[in-house]
Amino acid sequence: MAKLNLGFCAASIRFLIILLNSLLLTCGLVVFITAAVLKWTTFLNKFLTTPNIDLVIKTGSITSISTSLLIISGFVCLVSLIGLIGAKYSNKLFLIIYEVIIILLFLAHGISILVLVFSSSSIEKQFKSSFNSTIDDLITDAFKNSTDFDQKCNLTFAVSKIFKCCGYNGPSDFKETGLAEKCCDQSSKETTGCGQKVVDDIKKHAVTLLVVPSVIILCIELLGMIMIPFLIDSDVREKKS
Repeated sequence: MAKLNLGFCAASIRFLIILLNSLLLTCGLVVFITAAVLKWTTFLNKFLTTPNIDLVIKTGSITSISTSLLIISGFVCLVSLIGLIGAKYSNKLFLIIYEVIIILLFLAHGISILVLVFSSSSIEKQFKSSFNSTIDDLITDAFKNSTDFDQKCNLTFAVSKIFKCCGYNGPSDFKETGLAEKCCDQSSKETTGCGQKVVDDIKKHAVTLLVVPSVIILCIELLGMIMIPFLIDSDVREKKS
């Protein structure tokens, strides 16, 4: 049986790590820039047909999404740079740091999936409660001529446009105020309420949006946990010889 060419294996692993981290760095930068645009500007509105789409991220219980994306994408960029430097320049310290981070990410990712699975009902209730509260506040603000009215109205309109819904339970939530005409997309105002519709749509695409990406990421993390020690050992042997 032919012996395994360790030099070729190490070179292949090095190439895979550099390629993977280059892709992650690119994706991280794209997400970071996008999250920054959504958080601090209305630039996105110029390119989308749904007015004030950025308010869906900025307002209410969804405010933390853009901030979370900024933190996560920034962290991804940092980890990718560590992996790139460690693999490209055979830097043992950077490779060890990278390995430790990958192990911690694998554990954190697994725990977060479990938390999400077992806490999904409470997250769902919190979203519904927050959105229902926004509808109630919207009606109150309309009578008070509150400065928050336009922002909340734009938010409900954006959600209505995206998910083809109106209000929390339906247009009847706005009673006889006529706000359904202004704060709901006209093409979807006669459909179901947004409270359950948003949750149902997210659940409908859960496999595509959550399960598949999570499995892919877990596999990549596991692969990295296996490859990095081999690369470190290979680099140590190469320097000794």
